[in-house]
Amino acid sequence: MEDNKLIKYENNQLQKVSNAIAVTNKLLALSHRRLIPYRKKNKWGYCTPDKQIIIDCVYDNVYEFQENFGAIMLNNRWGFCDLNGTVIISCIYDSLNLMTNGIAIFKLDDKYGCIDKKGIEIVNSIYEEIYNYPNGFFIVKNETKWGLINKKGELIIKCKYNSISVHDDVAIVESDNKFGLIDLQGKEIIKCKLEYISSFEGEVAIIREKNIWGLEKNFIINKKGEKISSLKYDRAIGFNEGLAYVSLDNKFGFINKKGELVISLKFDYAFNFNDGLAAVCIDDEIFDKWGFINKEGNIIISCKYEGVNSFHFGTGLAKIKSDGKFGFIDKSGNKVIDCIYEEIEYFHCNRARFKENGKYGFIDLDGNEVIPPIYDEANGFIDDISEVYLNGKKGFINKNGVEYWED
Repeated sequence: MEDNKLIKYENNQLQKVSNAIAVTNKLLALSHRRLIPYRKKNKWGYCTPDKQIIIDCVYDNVYEFQENFGAIMLNNRWGFCDLNGTVIISCIYDSLNLMTNGIAIFKLDDKYGCIDKKGIEIVNSIYEEIYNYPNGFFIVKNETKWGLINKKGELIIKCKYNSISVHDDVAIVESDNKFGLIDLQGKEIIKCKLEYISSFEGEVAIIREKNIWGLEKNFIINKKGEKISSLKYDRAIGFNEGLAYVSLDNKFGFINKKGELVISLKFDYAFNFNDGLAAVCIDDEIFDKWGFINKEGNIIISCKYEGVNSFHFGTGLAKIKSDGKFGFIDKSGNKVIDCIYEEIEYFHCNRARFKENGKYGFIDLDGNEVIPPIYDEANGFIDDISEVYLNGKKGFINKNGVEYWED
């Protein structure tokens, strides 16, 4: 038992500790090693960020690693390999999603199922479609109806609804164009009789129901289906950041979760708050002009733009449109990136995709063109890597424009 101690005072025993640490460090380095899909002509493998080939280019297609599993395709069938290139799950599937929370959705013989990291089928391939939620649930489609399964593969809500969306511990369901609310054991909270139900923010949502005379009315409800407040507005949309926009006689304002009007009905249109500001519109009889207000209802950024998108968490920037072109402003209204782009997306990994003359490139947060517009197609960056297409061929680039392929 003495030889099993981690720390020893004899030289030979200290050497054992050193070896143990070296092995541990090697394993840690392997588990954190970054591998990027790499193409040699029409074959794929994986390399390090400095283009050292780690997994030979022998596959017909690959996708990036997730949870230390890389999706690989051979002979038009998909499987998984590990960071050493060892095939963990054989290439037998028609399609295979990236591993997420230890589970991957697969397609086999035109039906969908789920496997775990050992390749064990935890959801039988009997469904027309499957989508996963972050909380470990999967919505599944059997023929034309949707149900819900848990991460053990157990069907907890039968496939009988036209749609299902999960919101923490409840699900919004739709049948025959009417909406209802159930818990995640399938117990009915509100029958499918509503005209509309918003997403929940915390414990509350907004519903719209029609009475026996055909008149529609909006309410705030909790997750028990209890009505908290009756709303007098023509339109009411779900909450975000504690407020919801409402309209009456074509004028928009905002209510709190008690149903109290906290920003008066004075705008011609509005969107919900995001990152502390909400986009609002004032009609100047010629063109709609857009700007932003704070939660006190004060105009922080004047209504002068042809169009705006909400502020984006992380960057504090909002996309604006002026003279038919797009750019970005900050939360003080300063124009950070001039409106010179025919198309531009929000920033991911400090890079925004833009379109110029039908081609795609990327700018940084200062508006510098870091990747020129040469690509036929380009996806936003995820983990500092973007999938692009050039001359009909797929490839991957990093944030600095390094191309991981050779033709």
